[in-house]
Amino acid sequence: MALAATLFWLFAGPAFSQPDPRQAAQDSADQALSKLGSPEGIRQNASNPLTSQGALMTTIDNKTSFNAQLTCPSSSRFLNVLISPTITGDLSPVLIGQDADLDGAIESTYQPPFPISGVCANGVISCAPGQWASCRYYQWTADSGGRANLQEVSQLNLGGCYCVNNSCGANLAMTHLPSVLQAIGGGVVGAIQANNPKMTITDVKIDGTTLTYFGQNAGQCTSIGSSPEQYFNNPGGISTEVQSQIAIQSVDPMSHYGLMTTTPPALQQSASSRQCVIQRSAAVTSQQTFCQNPAPAGAIASREETIYLKVYAGSNRSINDCRCSNVTGYCAPPPATVYASVPEGAIYLGASAENFRDRSRRRGEDRCTYDAYDYYSLCKRTSDLYSESVTDSCNALEADPNCRLREEQVDAVGTYGTFNPTGLTPLPSCTTLIGLVQNHDICRDWWKKQRTYLCQTNQVFDFTDAKRRAGAVIGSVADNTASVYYRDLRKDQNGNWISEDKTVGLPGRDSYLSCEMACKTRKPTTDTEASMAGNTAQFRNTTASYDFFYKNCVDSACPLSAGEEVVKSCQCMSDFAEAASLMEVLKNAGSDMICSDGVKQ
Repeated sequence: MALAATLFWLFAGPAFSQPDPRQAAQDSADQALSKLGSPEGIRQNASNPLTSQGALMTTIDNKTSFNAQLTCPSSSRFLNVLISPTITGDLSPVLIGQDADLDGAIESTYQPPFPISGVCANGVISCAPGQWASCRYYQWTADSGGRANLQEVSQLNLGGCYCVNNSCGANLAMTHLPSVLQAIGGGVVGAIQANNPKMTITDVKIDGTTLTYFGQNAGQCTSIGSSPEQYFNNPGGISTEVQSQIAIQSVDPMSHYGLMTTTPPALQQSASSRQCVIQRSAAVTSQQTFCQNPAPAGAIASREETIYLKVYAGSNRSINDCRCSNVTGYCAPPPATVYASVPEGAIYLGASAENFRDRSRRRGEDRCTYDAYDYYSLCKRTSDLYSESVTDSCNALEADPNCRLREEQVDAVGTYGTFNPTGLTPLPSCTTLIGLVQNHDICRDWWKKQRTYLCQTNQVFDFTDAKRRAGAVIGSVADNTASVYYRDLRKDQNGNWISEDKTVGLPGRDSYLSCEMACKTRKPTTDTEASMAGNTAQFRNTTASYDFFYKNCVDSACPLSAGEEVVKSCQCMSDFAEAASLMEVLKNAGSDMICSDGVKQ
């Protein structure tokens, strides 16, 4: 199938660029036959490029070459993950073995110096054994050489976490062994790929409590992986292997076999798969209010800023001895900014006399001119307001009795699979929201639930009318060379059957030969075959013989190779009688021969 698709791509392109489709088809066919019209051509131009690393595939016109190798060899085992659950459900020890340079040898090992109580998509959690207390959080990292280790981080740095020890349920790690192994291994691989993006995972295998990753640098292939040729001498092994795979996969509802055998078509049910999301959204906005007013609803943090201002109230002259206390009692105001008018929200503090001048001396107190200012305080409060909402597009599906929950992921943790709970529960996670007053860490049990429902439609498809219409068209088709006639039978808008005669014009047709022109050739050869009875020279006068070949003619000419001669020129050839005679001779020669007198001749 892959070969056919590749060959179609190779010679289909030039055809569409030709203005005349008939000529384009002929050109493409001629090019393809010249390159792939013989066993040697297929081997050199198709088989070798598809199965070997050194040979390049070329387009039919030989203008472009590329790597088309389909048999990619298996890669090196570069990562082993081994876990051992304890009686408390915690994982200890956890052993990580690495072949960082892909030379086939494990040269680096790492064992976390603490029990693992929970696993995350990018790290682990260690708590008191069998409890969810005194927890510490670690993220997988890798050094420049690709060697993995754990680094303590904040819980905010981890995602997709869930508990595996006995504080959350008994025997969780063993019950969900593949998921636990893949979570730990995926975190390690993610850390390695962060430093080396060229590292490619080519295969993953789980054997008991051990997970093995196979990988290679992208683009490199080194050795053949699977061996389908093993079935050449043992065809019965195919059936045995099929039954073995069925037995293995039938107990795993997430396997290919399990998924295929539980689909609605396999169960002869009509159903549709529908996805929905329950999304929790959180936001922090900011608002300013006056301090004398209540804080706004939803405020989770506030700060206040007070400024002092003064507004010019006019100049006066009086007997005041140039002293403020002789004019007013508000004589020690705070530093203030001059405003032209009183702003909204300002609170009056008092009036002050300032800038005394033009003193006139007299007996007793002197007369002075001064400026009057009204003082105010203005306090503004800045508040961070928190809002939260949940958008639920699953409500209608959940209420539909014809729909069943098939899968659910809560914050990347699979909580439901193949219509059953997995027993895994995501840990609360936090997000940081930026406010004007401060940043806020908002933690919730979940943020996003992604669900897949399987809804039975019970829709019945009736193809009776379609079959009747198709039968009428097929039964009435007539080829008139320049056109095709058929009688269509269909229903109108009122449901009544109506018959219509239709004619479709056809393009002109090229003439073609009644057969494929062929020729017969022969080439001298020496026959020296031997058997238990002797060799050819012992039974024939000469070992000279001929090899005969039947060939397709090219441009009405018989293609000859060195030493060949034409026995029959290009024609509509039928050597059936000769072939039948030869087969009868071979049949008789293969039969037991008995001498009539009992004496070997």
